[in-house]
Amino acid sequence: MSFGLEVRLQEECNNPISVDEVQNDLEAESETQPASHLSLQQIEEAIRDASQGVTDGTADEYKRIMKRAETYLVQNGLVQPGKLFTSSPSTDTPRLLVAYIMHECDEITFDNKPRGPDDGIVNTYPHAQKIRAAFTHAFGRIHGLGSASWHKSEVSEKWLGNPSVSDVMSTYMMSLRRRKVRAGETSTSARAITPTILSKLYDHNTEPKNWDVSVPKSAPRKKKDEMQTIENWNPGGRARRALNFAYTLAFMCLLRFDEVLKIQSQDVELIRDESGAGKDKIRVTLPWRKTSQFGEIQPFILHKLPEPMAHLCAVRAYADWIAATEITEGFVFRKLGSGGRVVANVDEPMSSECFLEMFRLNLLEGASGFLFSSVGLYVKFANGVDGVLNLRI
Repeated sequence: MSFGLEVRLQEECNNPISVDEVQNDLEAESETQPASHLSLQQIEEAIRDASQGVTDGTADEYKRIMKRAETYLVQNGLVQPGKLFTSSPSTDTPRLLVAYIMHECDEITFDNKPRGPDDGIVNTYPHAQKIRAAFTHAFGRIHGLGSASWHKSEVSEKWLGNPSVSDVMSTYMMSLRRRKVRAGETSTSARAITPTILSKLYDHNTEPKNWDVSVPKSAPRKKKDEMQTIENWNPGGRARRALNFAYTLAFMCLLRFDEVLKIQSQDVELIRDESGAGKDKIRVTLPWRKTSQFGEIQPFILHKLPEPMAHLCAVRAYADWIAATEITEGFVFRKLGSGGRVVANVDEPMSSECFLEMFRLNLLEGASGFLFSSVGLYVKFANGVDGVLNLRI
């Protein structure tokens, strides 16, 4: 040991460190360390949320279906609250899932008798498929069971896999489809929106009494859970301009409505014809598209159409909508407040549920001769399918 080090150690012994000094040193050192560490559970939750595999709107709809299904089964004493959708489903889970679909969509009751008029509305086969998709997503994505079929392990003798991908579910869905066909349910792909229907809607929406935006519109408030009808619906001229613009965009660009509603002001550029010949056009650049979710979407160039084709002209519809709302930033299709006024929040788009409800009522009042059905309508704009609309009055 060197002489200098011996001197230094002797000095430290002659000047002992107090307990308070040690405590202060420990506290100072702890402040330099991270306040907390990531846990595996946090990482798993973050990965699950970032890998849900569906759009936010679809995920929200699936959650609503899950909630309704669990509520129904709990009310009937078939499952305990919070015990239906778990990472460890019971052996009865496939039959419970089928029971809910049967309750919602089947023409026969649980005692194998035809459903009567007091047994509630019977939903379509596409709606049954949507319910099953929600179940498959719940167990496969949310609870991490994947898409493996429901089976009994030869080793542990426990049931493994996704209960929505089971023999019980598959057999029932095939049987339900045969019953729906025999009952005369129309093929959903046959019910597409056509230029003739758009012309009917355009003519109805642009009637002076419907097109006027100067007078705020009002309608009797409907009761909770009551389906709105055309008798108590009067959306006003701004809402009808929004519908016309959305219709033309969806039809001419082959878009789904969830794609249309995500369009913002910077995505639409009006290109004026400097020659004065009236050949204006708009360039629409989609920020997102279901069939092209990784960008590089080529813009749509839509030209102004002649007056006889005004019902298909997105340029005219865009000009009408902007003139009535003066929207210059944020979402083009905004949430509508009282009197059909556009809300001031530029980051609050019109919801798909709100739009589809207006679309349903607009079809009832403007194109009723084309689209009534006892089982509902599967709305399809060209190749863009948006969902089932219940058209019963």
